[in-house]
Amino acid sequence: MKEESKKGLSYETSFIIKVLLIVFVVGVVVLFAVIYPILSHNPNPFDVAAPKG
Repeated sequence: MKEESKKGLSYETSFIIKVLLIVFVVGVVVLFAVIYPILSHNPNPFDVAAPKG
């Protein structure tokens, strides 16, 4: 039997919340890094040269 002597959230619940928070923050940062150049109306956000042939 498991004893819940701590008050509040269990270790598993707090760990899941921390992991989900980290994943959410990383996802927002990546999404912002991808979408911001598009929203800033930069026609060439990554300085990729077009092939001239």
